[in-house]
Amino acid sequence: MSSLLRKGLCGGFLCAFLSAAPSAQAAQPAPLPGQPGSDESVEVWSGSILSATFRVGMCTKADGSLRGVFLLTHKSGETDVYHLYGSVKDLNFEARHASGHVIWGDLSDPGTVRGKMRIKRGMKFSFEGKRQYNARVSADCTPLP
Repeated sequence: MSSLLRKGLCGGFLCAFLSAAPSAQAAQPAPLPGQPGSDESVEVWSGSILSATFRVGMCTKADGSLRGVFLLTHKSGETDVYHLYGSVKDLNFEARHASGHVIWGDLSDPGTVRGKMRIKRGMKFSFEGKRQYNARVSADCTPLP
C-alpha cells in the first residue's frame, strides 16, 4: 500500500510540476514579406492598362520564385484581384493565375516594369508601371496603401 501511495504522490507531484512548468512560447508569426527576417524581397508596381489602373505586390525569393497579387481597378471603381505565382530569371518574369491569365515581362529597368498580360481567352495587353522597392504588402503580397 505504501508503494502504491508513493507512486501516487510521485505521479501527482510530476503532474503538478508539469502543469506548473512554463509552456513553450507561442509560435511567433512569420515576418511580413520584405521585413527583417523574411526570405522575400518586395516590389509594388503601379500603372495603367487601357482604362483601368493596376497595383501589383510582388514577393520574390532568392531562388527566383515569386508570388504576387494583381489588383486591377476599373473606371467604375470595381477591383479585380488576381493571385499570381511564377518565377524571375535573368530579369524576366512570368506569373500565372489559376484561371489561366498570364503576365510576363522585363525588369531590366530599375524604375520601370514592362510586360504583357494574356487573359485566358487569348486577348493580350501591354502594360508599363513604376516599380517601388521595399513597399508595404500584406502576408499574401497584396499591396497596402
